Amino acid sequence: MDSLQEDNSRRRLAEPLRQFLAKEWESKKKTKKSFSKSVMPDIYLKVPKQNNDFDSGLYVLRCIEIFLRDPDGLFEKIQDDSSIDLGDWFSLALVSSQRRTIKD
Repeated sequence: MDSLQEDNSRRRLAEPLRQFLAKEWESKKKTKKSFSKSVMPDIYLKVPKQNNDFDSGLYVLRCIEIFLRDPDGLFEKIQDDSSIDLGDWFSLALVSSQRRTIKD
């Protein structure tokens, strides 16, 4: 769910996440686990592109908020069609509203 969608960002995002998950697993479970592409494929969902360099946090918070409301439902949607468009999760009004809420 990359709202910046910069060139080559897909390649830069997945590998650090895989490394983080492997280290966390090893730290917590005291065993090794593979998070390779064959075990955990990359899925890049269509989300709106942010139009500035300072709203990243708002996009992240919105993704987390909606994911936590129904994680199983989102996973089912992704499994059915990984090219789903999550653009309806965001609007300029919503981003502005979130910015005000955080400020308050």
